[in-house]
Amino acid sequence: MPWSRERSGFTLLFEAMVVTMARMSRMPVRQIGKLLGVSDGRLWRSLNALVDAAYAQADMSQVKAVGVDEKHIGRGRVVTVVHEAAPSGRVLHLSEGAKAENVGTFVEALVAHGGDAAKIERVSLDMAKSFIAGTREHLPEATQSFDPFHVIKLANEAVDAVRRDEVTQRPELKRTRYHWLKDASDWTHKELCLNWLRHSDLKTARAWRMKERLRDIVAWRRIPRVPVVTLMQGWMSWARRSRLAPFKRLAQTFKTHWDGIVGMLETAASNARAESINADIQAAIARARGFRTFRNLRTIVYLCKAGLDLPASPFARA
Repeated sequence: MPWSRERSGFTLLFEAMVVTMARMSRMPVRQIGKLLGVSDGRLWRSLNALVDAAYAQADMSQVKAVGVDEKHIGRGRVVTVVHEAAPSGRVLHLSEGAKAENVGTFVEALVAHGGDAAKIERVSLDMAKSFIAGTREHLPEATQSFDPFHVIKLANEAVDAVRRDEVTQRPELKRTRYHWLKDASDWTHKELCLNWLRHSDLKTARAWRMKERLRDIVAWRRIPRVPVVTLMQGWMSWARRSRLAPFKRLAQTFKTHWDGIVGMLETAASNARAESINADIQAAIARARGFRTFRNLRTIVYLCKAGLDLPASPFARA
């Protein structure tokens, strides 16, 4: 019938209303079903079919930069989220697991939607070994660019390791853990008065100064003509000579993954959009109090974050 999708059981207008309620108001499907007097099972079948049809028509031929990140969804389960780094930021692919094979699964989907793996110029990712290996295997032409958040996170972990080793000999370090990990803009008035501690001869204070220098170098990558790669090499040399074991290990980690570090510094890229997408996924899981199947989760993610051409009127077929 012209006013109904084949074998759907609903009119086009009704399906458009359900899509609008799920997409714009972000209402859980169970709640939409109660409001409309329809079982959520029937609504899920409709939404799955609509999203699958719209995703099949998605165009990825112009995708040149992507971000890869994992998202834990509870009970030891994890999914891999691949999004377009620029300009749209849309979710391109969602798959179960967080292994090198997940990157290969994305490449298969990319090719099926008119894309070309050889055209991918940059991949933003964290320093997970699985994604690094998957990118090298399935996207060999792409420049790897590590997320600066994870780089600074490793430095914070190194600072905390130094503090834990030193606190038994230096009691003034007790109850100061989060002071060393916070941004200076977030310090309380009490923490601002710890200037003497930050400029003392403590190993922790020295580790904190090294971490802040690294933060500066990462921030300077957005400023033209600043030789951030040279500065990073100097910082790694400083870390190796610091006689602080956690920072010596960190310098070795940076050396092992030097190509990804250089990619981050030269492209000024980040995976911040991936963190935003992960936050939206977590919010959807919380609203729905979990999803019974991965397919339902994927449907909601594609519905809200993939930029699909879904029906918004009874005349717009999926």
